[in-house]
Amino acid sequence: SGINAEYGDVGTYDKKIYADQVWRLEPSAKKPWCYYIVNDYHPTYRLADSKHKFIVYNGPRYDDQLFRFSPVGDGYYYIYSCYYKKDRIAKYGAGNGQVTMYSGPRYEDQKWKLVPKSDVQIVG
Repeated sequence: SGINAEYGDVGTYDKKIYADQVWRLEPSAKKPWCYYIVNDYHPTYRLADSKHKFIVYNGPRYDDQLFRFSPVGDGYYYIYSCYYKKDRIAKYGAGNGQVTMYSGPRYEDQKWKLVPKSDVQIVG
């Protein structure tokens, strides 16, 4: 997950799954269908769409940290920002850090699969 600092970056990793790479959804009390994506190991860290940039943030809760999930079939979802309503989380390349917020056409690299924690083998 590559978490660091208050405005830390985040990425993907396709090998073993470590405890700090598991994220959970916390529903928003004020925005129906919107969720905070919270790191399970570091519970003060949340994903955010900060001025159209994909980051991890561990300060106060703001609306740019809320996301909604739009099903596309076979257990996959587009993950939209609830603040910048057209922004979606996208994986635009093979590199671990090649994740961004994107508001253009929909592509396969924007589909994410939600997997229950109980279905994941966590190491370390």
